[in-house]
Amino acid sequence: MPRSIPSRSCAPILAVVAVLATVACSDAADDPMAALMTQETLAALDPGLTLPNLMEVWIEAGGILDDPPVTRWEDSWELPTPEGRAVRALVYDDAAPSLFERLGEGGLDRLLIDMDSTLARVDRLSGVGVPERVGRRLEEARRMWEAAGVLAEGGEGASSLSAVLQAADYLREVTPFHVAARLLASAESGVGRTSAADPYSEETLGRVERLIDVAREAIHEGDYARAIRGSYYACLLLGVELPD
Repeated sequence: MPRSIPSRSCAPILAVVAVLATVACSDAADDPMAALMTQETLAALDPGLTLPNLMEVWIEAGGILDDPPVTRWEDSWELPTPEGRAVRALVYDDAAPSLFERLGEGGLDRLLIDMDSTLARVDRLSGVGVPERVGRRLEEARRMWEAAGVLAEGGEGASSLSAVLQAADYLREVTPFHVAARLLASAESGVGRTSAADPYSEETLGRVERLIDVAREAIHEGDYARAIRGSYYACLLLGVELPD
């Protein structure tokens, strides 16, 4: 993408965190805050800043939380990943034209710059490598951000806005809160499907319920690493398929 958008150089460093206690490696030669931890649980990406999102942009442009685009966007995160993405794409198609009119080119440029900074920090970890499921999101985020830049330069402001918000959403899918929430929902759903005919011992179910309780408490406290760990092992004990 042509670099007509200036990039910022002083934003926080990006860290990729896969939740376990021991560090597998760290990119200390580049920056000690950029770290890749062991990958035995689902990896989570912590960008160290707030990613652009429809809710905040909508409110900044004069909307309210109860407006349909915002509620549909929020509800989409409760769906499986492919369905959620499809819903969000429709939301952006509907909302982007009016939203761009209110934000203007200046607001769009700011979003493009923010994503440029985030993706530049991701590149700091290229020598270490990232977990495969995180890497796929990074590739899609970069692809959508590049498309957003081309659309902006071509005068397609609404389409560019839709693309940059989708770029941010790809990263949001693997942020600690969303990984923890999806894993916890999978574990809770797995317990809800158990019955007297299921081959789980009382001891196993007791362990699962304790892990789920720990995960719920951890999410409430903002300790997403602990929430991911608890939900992950609850899913393993139940034989639940892990969310993508």
